Amino acid sequence: GHYIAYVKNPIDGNWYEYDDTYVTKKSAADISRLEAYALFYQKKSPEKDQERKEILARIYKDSGVEIPYFISRLWFNRWQFTTTPGPLTNYDFLCKHGSINLKRYPKIRNMVVKVPYSVYTTLVYKYGSDGSPPYFSTDHGILGCVICEKEEKMLEQRRQKESLDIGMIDTNTIKRGEYWFLISSKWLSSWHNFKSGGPPPGPINNYSFLQEDGSPKPRMKR
Repeated sequence: GHYIAYVKNPIDGNWYEYDDTYVTKKSAADISRLEAYALFYQKKSPEKDQERKEILARIYKDSGVEIPYFISRLWFNRWQFTTTPGPLTNYDFLCKHGSINLKRYPKIRNMVVKVPYSVYTTLVYKYGSDGSPPYFSTDHGILGCVICEKEEKMLEQRRQKESLDIGMIDTNTIKRGEYWFLISSKWLSSWHNFKSGGPPPGPINNYSFLQEDGSPKPRMKR
């Protein structure tokens, strides 16, 4: 079915109707006439509200003084609007090397919030960290991971070579004395996905139609 959500904005105090991509401002009288299917409440805490005010003030005050650190906007939004945001995490925009994920790089400025170092350490002290490394700005601004970039170039070279090699030997006919070999269509699909820019397919796995002893599974069609 299709559901419409009505949410009260904690910043401006107004109600809004969310209908897919359409957002419409509503009055309290409009909301009072609705019959809700489900209700969601936000836990409030005067202590947390005061904490938010103090930290937000520090962000604006010290933004040009201290080294800027970047934290996940998703986590920051949870911190702003919930009392239990969980440990601070940056894994939604960092790669395995602790730098900016190249796939996230085009939208990185929408995915992070810049905070002073002292604010970063305060948040980690209060809420902990999931182990994701901190990311701070340099004189060159926000940069993508150079290791990932090098690895991606090597993968692209591999894609081109494999596509060329397979294209040269792929055929629908074989000579007398040669054999057909079967491979999993699922694995082959993952290789085609790799050829189009996806991750490497890994070793060929035929267990979708073979048993552990290498014989075909029962009821396999020829």
